[in-house]
Amino acid sequence: MVRVALASILSLSLLGLFLFIISALVFWFGDLYGAFGLGGMLLLEAILFILVWRIGPKINDWMYGWLYGAKFLTEEEFIQRYPELSDFVFETCKNEKISAPRVAIIEDDNPQAFTYGSDYWNARLIFTRGITKLLNEDEQKAVIAHELGHIVHRDFIVMTLGAFILTALYTIGRVFTRTSGDSDRKGSGYLMIIGVISLVFYYVGTYILLYLSRTREYWADEYSKEKTSSGNALASALVKIAYGIVSSSNSEKTKDLMEGTRTLGIFDHKNAKNFGLVGSDYVQNGDRNTVVSAMVYDFHNLWAFWLELSSSHPLTGKRIQALLAGEKKPLFDVAAAKNFAFDKNRHYKEFVTDWLVSKAGLLLGFVGFIAGLGTGSFGVALGLGLLIGGFGLLGAGLYRFPSVASRPNVSVDQLMADVYASPVRGKPCSLDGELIGRGVPGFALSEDFMFQDKTGLIYLDYQHAIPVLGDLFFAVSKAKALVGQKAAANGWFFRGFGQHVALDTLQAGGQTLKSRQKMLTLFFAGLLCALGLGLMLMG
Repeated sequence: MVRVALASILSLSLLGLFLFIISALVFWFGDLYGAFGLGGMLLLEAILFILVWRIGPKINDWMYGWLYGAKFLTEEEFIQRYPELSDFVFETCKNEKISAPRVAIIEDDNPQAFTYGSDYWNARLIFTRGITKLLNEDEQKAVIAHELGHIVHRDFIVMTLGAFILTALYTIGRVFTRTSGDSDRKGSGYLMIIGVISLVFYYVGTYILLYLSRTREYWADEYSKEKTSSGNALASALVKIAYGIVSSSNSEKTKDLMEGTRTLGIFDHKNAKNFGLVGSDYVQNGDRNTVVSAMVYDFHNLWAFWLELSSSHPLTGKRIQALLAGEKKPLFDVAAAKNFAFDKNRHYKEFVTDWLVSKAGLLLGFVGFIAGLGTGSFGVALGLGLLIGGFGLLGAGLYRFPSVASRPNVSVDQLMADVYASPVRGKPCSLDGELIGRGVPGFALSEDFMFQDKTGLIYLDYQHAIPVLGDLFFAVSKAKALVGQKAAANGWFFRGFGQHVALDTLQAGGQTLKSRQKMLTLFFAGLLCALGLGLMLMG
């Protein structure tokens, strides 16, 4: 609690300092009109945020009801439909001496829960049908306790204040960077510089606010652990929720719901793939080993670290670690994941190599362009940049999709156990299992597949030789008939912000389909080389 409070104070203080510096610079370098304009702008923004803070819950009630079908329950309906949950909510709120939140249910199988409001006296608690279908009663209580933690800790006020500061910095930056053309206005040059500084503060502040959000998620997890007397229930719920997100049917309405509640919900759906894909073995077979393997990746892999920096929620493995700290009988073996014999030297070398290769086209293209400027011809410089950049992309494509004589036959579990797997260099593999659905569950225009073997789920990424139109034609004409078929998938496994197998060939339904991932990558790189060479000759 002390750590979270300190993090909140430091984060908000740093954001406030950014705004203070920008305001002071404007008052110092700006003219009287500019100063009063800034003051008026900040006052207007403050008034707007106070209004949103106070009437925002009413607007959200209407929005979630209209867009997603959220239905608010009376106290009697809540007790009748969910007697165990209602007793838990009312008892917890009574002990905390706060008003019980208004409760609403969204009839959607994707598991999600979130809260909003101005403070504890007008809080709303929303959860989907998926929460009650996928989780047992203890897990449901743990999820609801997490959301009650946000209410008790008054996260609404803290995050609204942080968002207000960021909005002010962004607005000042956008307004003042447009003053460069106003040469008649006194101090316009200074205001332009101040605007650029303000935008820099805004982008840095965005990551500070994300960090603040992650610390408060940890705090809500801790509250859930305290109120349920164990972290096991929420740890289990997080894995099941991730599984439910990647396996549930996704209509356009559902996708909008998951995106719209990304920062509010108990789970960021963008981060669901890592634990969602391995969660099938845990949900269906009770196997915890695949979950532990996924935790190893969160603890040690640098690609996971970069993912967390841009997320409003902590990595799931780290959340589970915090939840199970001090647990007498932890559900998952955190120690095994934490103490895994991870070769840091190998991983860091591979990480740097992967990053350089992923940027090879851009870096080499820039070098070629700068070198070409020495000829005095912009056309030659541009052509040389495209030519060398194209060669860089050719090399990156060959690196990304390595050629092999044969691919090892593996399981999803074995793929996910590779803690050195990369989002840049694919690992050749062959899988046997079943095509159980589309890559985007329930989406008729998805040309990709959800694949399942006896150990877990994985996405199969199919690419037609004709981008976009060919993919759509395949999705409509062939993909539907392949769902439910036994299949052998051959391709390259990638792991980073999401896990998938980029297909080379797919054998299903008595036919062999060829995917053109590698071919198109090399083709477009070659096309860039040809374009660059043409520009050089013309120059």
